[in-house]
Order: sequence, then structure tokens, then C-alpha cells
Amino acid sequence: EVETYNFKTPFGGKIKGWEIFPASDGKHCLVALIDSKELHDYHNVTMQKFGACYDFPEYKPHITVSYDHDRTKPKIIPDFDITYDKVDIKPLEDD
Repeated sequence: EVETYNFKTPFGGKIKGWEIFPASDGKHCLVALIDSKELHDYHNVTMQKFGACYDFPEYKPHITVSYDHDRTKPKIIPDFDITYDKVDIKPLEDD
């Protein structure tokens, strides 16, 4: 079961750029795109081993920085490491 699968932590990543994602309420979110092989690996495990689904054409690991954003991207990409010290996966709740 995915909730008890032993995902290896800690692992790292770096911010590689910015993107504007559409929000479900018609507004826009500023996200920091994350470069991390482990996030891609975990995404693939949940899809292949546990049959998870994904509603978007491409998996883009990210951290949401701002909701209701004005659609401008920052000019500077922060240069620091990000450490993920746990993986918390839960079943999707139907609304």
C-alpha cells in the first residue's frame, strides 16, 4: 500500500526556474520548479507500482510560492539546496 511504502529520505533538490500555473479558481499561482531525480522517481513509483493517476500532460515537481499571483516571474533563481526529509502520500479525496 502506498501509505506504508518505504520511500528513502532524506533527498535533495534545487530550484531551477519559475512558472505560472493556473489555479482552479481562475487565478494564477507562482511556483518554483524543482530539479530532483528522486521526486521524478517517486512520481513514477506511485504511477507504476500503485496505479496512481495524474491529470496533467507532464510531471513538473514544484513548490507553490504564491496564489492569486500577478503572472510576473521573478528575475532571480535562488541558489540553495532543498532537503526533503519525509514523504507524505495520502489517497485522493473525492469532492
